[in-house]
Amino acid sequence: NQDSSPHEPPVVLFDGVCTLCNGTVDFLIRNDRTETLLFAPLQSVAGTRILQSFGVNSMPESVCVVFNSTMYTQSNAVIFLLRYCRRWHLTLAGILLGCFPPLLRDP
Repeated sequence: NQDSSPHEPPVVLFDGVCTLCNGTVDFLIRNDRTETLLFAPLQSVAGTRILQSFGVNSMPESVCVVFNSTMYTQSNAVIFLLRYCRRWHLTLAGILLGCFPPLLRDP
């Protein structure tokens, strides 16, 4: 929801029928150092409502993260999520990847 409070946890939107996506969600649940990430399949009512609140009417081809009224997609979403990981090397990877422009990261 675009009117979300800054205290709401990040919501990870993922393809609920994709085996790789479900494995990624399992990994994130195990490695969320803050234990605050929420998850919603893109095909769910909640996922659809969140997408519609951002004016997205079709299912994105990548993971999305919604946090503080902002939707992060593609490499920006991955970088956001890496910074939540318990493993320091993944957090560092997220910081380093953020140094490159999306034009180089997204392909």
